[in-house]
Amino acid sequence: MTVAADTGDFDTVLQDPAAFFVTPQAILDDPSLSHEEMRHLLTEWQRDIDDRRTATGEGMVADLPGINDRDVKLGEAVVAALADLDGRGADDAARASLPLRLWRRLVG
Repeated sequence: MTVAADTGDFDTVLQDPAAFFVTPQAILDDPSLSHEEMRHLLTEWQRDIDDRRTATGEGMVADLPGINDRDVKLGEAVVAALADLDGRGADDAARASLPLRLWRRLVG
């Protein structure tokens, strides 16, 4: 898995967060990201899923396959991650411990 810190370019990661993070939870667990960066990445990820859902619903042919069960579950995971982020506020002290973050990153 590649994370945002490995690219050194947040704007590149923002264009397609799913290409850099295995799960939305991995964004929350990345200690190199600020609260706002996490929010931007999760919001963009949700927008990408919503765009595919809209394109599929309108019968458009997209570059990527249309919405599927995995996208639905991923959309739910993004919404849950955003809710978790809102619950944390901007306080980094509310983050999970380092071992827990590493475990979540390993198991996806």
